[in-house]
Order: sequence, then structure tokens, then C-alpha cells
Amino acid sequence: MLEVIAESILAAWLNIPQDQIGIADEAGLNAMMETQLNQLADQDEQFQMLVAAAVRGKETINFDGTWLEKRPDLSLILTNGVRARDFPLTIECKLIHKATKKGVSLYCNKGMKRFIDGDYGWARQESLMLAYVRDGSSIKTHLEPYLGRHFGKAHDIFCTTTLPVPTGSSAAQAISKHRRRFRYIDRAAQDDPGPIAIEHIWLDARGSN
Repeated sequence: MLEVIAESILAAWLNIPQDQIGIADEAGLNAMMETQLNQLADQDEQFQMLVAAAVRGKETINFDGTWLEKRPDLSLILTNGVRARDFPLTIECKLIHKATKKGVSLYCNKGMKRFIDGDYGWARQESLMLAYVRDGSSIKTHLEPYLGRHFGKAHDIFCTTTLPVPTGSSAAQAISKHRRRFRYIDRAAQDDPGPIAIEHIWLDARGSN
């Protein structure tokens, strides 16, 4: 499922005009992605079998209900599964641009870590991270080394079990896997959320002006 959705995100990105990509901020890019993904949900047979709608800023709660108004950047309402609307597939998005002090550290600590800590995607075992890259950074040259510096250490805050592995049709895609550090409330101790697979998609957002 993640692979099909990732390929659809790449297709949606190609439909956004380059002159808009280069000047839009993160919120603007998310809004354009929402529009394009909803068009795919209306028109593409393969995508619409999986996704009913894309929603920007859908309000949700964290794993124990202590935060009631979490708003992931994009949520994909899936077509199957119990309470699919309540537990969408979450996409957290980050703009990467060193000139504005937004780099891989922000992507990991203020984005990916939210899935590990149970703020986002706590009822699912898969999620997506989307990077809008304006400085030429890549998964291979930036994300993989950053996670690698923590990997295997006793206090790896990202709980990585598998470093990013290339996947799909583009070098802009990879999957990493992570343990999760929270436990469901009012459940048996052994009934933990299990690991989460995070699909990373890094898009060239330099555009053309």
C-alpha cells in the first residue's frame, strides 16, 4: 500500500506548476498537494481503491489523549479498515532549506519523531514523511547519515531498527523502521504498538521562476 501511495504522491507533485513550487511556503505546498491528491482520488482507479480523500490539518489526538488538537500536515482517509476516518494514514511534511536554517535535524526532531513518540500515527504501523527540498539535500547524503549517527546507540532517540532503504521508482524514496517508545493506556503490558515503517519522499522544491 505504501508503495502505491508514494508513487501517487510523486505523480501529484509533477502536476503542480514549477513556477508555483519555487515560491510557495510549506503551507502553500501542502495545500497544492492536497488538491492534487484529491484529484487523483477522483480520477485514478488504482489510487482511489486505497484513498477516499486527502485532508490538510485534520485534527487528531495523541496516543493517550493528553493532546486533543494535534494537526498533522496531511491525512489520507483510506477506503478500507475499521474506523478508517478516525485513523487516517498520516503524512508529516517539512521544508528543507539550509539558508533558512531548516535542515534534516528539523525534519527528524520535529517531524519523524512525532510518529515514534505516539503523537501521530499511533494506531497504524506505517506513515509517510514528505520533504520539500530547496537546497539539494537528499535521503542518501543527509537523512541516512543523520540517523546513522544515532543508530545502535543505547539512547537512540529515533529508535531506528532499519536505516533508510531505497524503494520505489525514484532515488527520492526510502523506508526506515523504528521502535516506538509509548504504550497504549488501559492495555496489557505486552500489547504495545509495535514498530512503525516510515516512507520518506524527498521532492525537489526549487522550482523555476
